Amino acid sequence: MEEENELSVVEQNCPGCSGLEGECDICFVVARSDQIIESLQIMGQNQSENLLYEVASKMAVDKVVAKKDEGKKTIKKLRELAQEYTQLEFTTQRAVRTIRSYGKACKEAAEDFLEEGNVRELLIEFGNIKEAKDALKDVTNNLSLIK
Repeated sequence: MEEENELSVVEQNCPGCSGLEGECDICFVVARSDQIIESLQIMGQNQSENLLYEVASKMAVDKVVAKKDEGKKTIKKLRELAQEYTQLEFTTQRAVRTIRSYGKACKEAAEDFLEEGNVRELLIEFGNIKEAKDALKDVTNNLSLIK
């Protein structure tokens, strides 16, 4: 009885079926395994019929186990990707703050230059681009790790 509940749950939640108009091959077999088993039981107690019954039962259970394992792998990959994208988001936010700070400092230096005519401070501020470049490199590196 527990296996039947497990089969119907897997059949309803199959990610393979979502892109199809009907059922995928695995769901097709799993959905009809009860009918196959019932038919074999009705046919009698012959040795070959019992063997077919056992094989059909094992196939249905094996398919469910395989789908369950596949689902676990997919969930694990999604969790890993979520962590990587979280790291990318933090790195990107840090880069944006760094670049804004650089832009603000350059703007202030440009305004001071226009008011006071001090070229030296302007050139120094525009030359402090290393932090902004490094922040962008970090974002690019994190993104390439995800791909």
